Amino acid sequence: MNLGQLIATLWFLQSRSVYNSLKMRVQRLKHPKYLIGAVVGAGYFWMVAFRHLFTPGRAGAGGNWSMPHDVMVLLEASAAMLLVLFVVMSWVFTGDRASLRFSEAEIAFLLPAPLSRRSLIHFRLLRAQLGILFSAVFFSVITGRSMRDGHWFIHIASWWLILATLNLHGIGASFAVQHLTERGLAGWRRRLLVLVVLAALVGCVVWWINAAPAARPLHGLDDSMEYTLSLLSAGPARWLLAPFRWMVHPWFAQNAGEFLQAVWPALLLLIGHYFWVMRSDVSFEEASIEASRRMAERLTAARSGNWQNVHKPRKAKRAPFRLAPVGFPPLALLWKNLLSAGQMFTARLWFILFTTSVSIMMAAQGIFRGHDSARPIQGVAAVFVLAILAMSSFLGPQLLRNDFRSDLPNMDLLKSLPLPGWQIALGQLLGPVSILVAFQWLLMVLVLGLSSGMGDEIGLSLVQWRWPGAAAAVIVLPFLNFLLLAMPNAAILLFPAWSKGAVGQGGGVEVMGQRLIFVLGQVLVLALALLPGAGIGWLAWWLFQMAVGPLWAVPLAAVMTALVLAAECAVAVWALGLAFAMFDVSEER
Repeated sequence: MNLGQLIATLWFLQSRSVYNSLKMRVQRLKHPKYLIGAVVGAGYFWMVAFRHLFTPGRAGAGGNWSMPHDVMVLLEASAAMLLVLFVVMSWVFTGDRASLRFSEAEIAFLLPAPLSRRSLIHFRLLRAQLGILFSAVFFSVITGRSMRDGHWFIHIASWWLILATLNLHGIGASFAVQHLTERGLAGWRRRLLVLVVLAALVGCVVWWINAAPAARPLHGLDDSMEYTLSLLSAGPARWLLAPFRWMVHPWFAQNAGEFLQAVWPALLLLIGHYFWVMRSDVSFEEASIEASRRMAERLTAARSGNWQNVHKPRKAKRAPFRLAPVGFPPLALLWKNLLSAGQMFTARLWFILFTTSVSIMMAAQGIFRGHDSARPIQGVAAVFVLAILAMSSFLGPQLLRNDFRSDLPNMDLLKSLPLPGWQIALGQLLGPVSILVAFQWLLMVLVLGLSSGMGDEIGLSLVQWRWPGAAAAVIVLPFLNFLLLAMPNAAILLFPAWSKGAVGQGGGVEVMGQRLIFVLGQVLVLALALLPGAGIGWLAWWLFQMAVGPLWAVPLAAVMTALVLAAECAVAVWALGLAFAMFDVSEER
């Protein structure tokens, strides 16, 4: 089969797949849960992106998108470092066997056909282009830059170059990993080798920074930004980040001329990755068949609402703690949910997280040793980790689903337990709350380590609040996480049809609309739940600060806030117990 016939075959398969998918989505709009979700999702896209196209003066008409040069270079370097993270993950988390992602139908028709290895790889690459192009358009719309300067082609082409290169690199990395596996570097040996090489490169950069002190004292964030740019534009960091900066540089082009100048290195990288993949002589057919089978099992489990319980062999896992024969019943459900968390709750994972946190703090202290005036950069890193901590409170409850959401297919077993509803609800929530709180406390330690040694002389007057603020967060976060996790669990008990559709019925604007409705409802309920605690906490701080001062009145006020939140958590457990008791398994099935 030549390339023309391959493209024609792929066009037929892709066009029919898109047509059938659209037909299915239109047909299921007959159901109110999908119709309401589609209206909300379409309204969201209109408000966020497309309404600016029809607003005079807002849609781009070819004007330049200006940005200060220093800010652009810093953003470009940050984007390059993000790509470094993706590349490292592709080498660390890929399997030991090379495989290409095919559907079951493609496996059945393509592998027995008289197609060469080169044709199969070409089919896989061409098959991925539609998804990559759609992602490029989506990211261009979401970032909104095309709305401001009108250079649609530049931004879509830039995103396509980045995503296509990452796709090729992932395939090439899987091929290279199989070569390493065949030479005895499988599993943890290969991951250790990658991490050692990465640590050596980071060590070279840290050594060079310590050997090249600042030319003059730095005062304020502007001087610190200039110092950071000088570190990224010279020495080993410049050469290590160069390929990744070539990939992202076209996106920062402000006109067609700059784009044409910046696109050639990115194209050469893309072509180099293509030849790397095509010249890698590895066998991927058997691993592709196995990957296709696992993907089919996941899809079947997702459509049945049982996406977390795909039947596959698992290694025996050590119990998180010794479970006594008798005791408080919710602890048994906590024990069960910690076991079902899989890789989210293992001693190895937490050891890696703790070691990484300590390494980051030591690297920060090493970089800024002798550069006290450059502490604002360290402060920016602390603020970045603090932002991750804040985001974890909202994203964590959506990611940690080892509660009623994962046990919905097993609800009949939970209903058969001789326990009151509130004890089952409490036990179901304790598992994700424990994991989320442990992760947040680890981030808090990292924030305190990054902010150590910083003083008010660099303008960060809030540094003195870090210990009282950390103590307050440690006290309040468990109860806040409990309330945040109670809301999606209430949704799964009260609206199981919508919740199952959001998880197991595929994607689309209608499913996104359903999730938006749930998110807006959770934000509204959370705001109402936090008002009493915030009011009591502010009143307690105003009273305590007259006795112990404004700083240490913060943790004392946090204790009062935590008591209010604890009372609300008790009400939430009682309400969830009632909803669980009224849940009719036969009707929902």
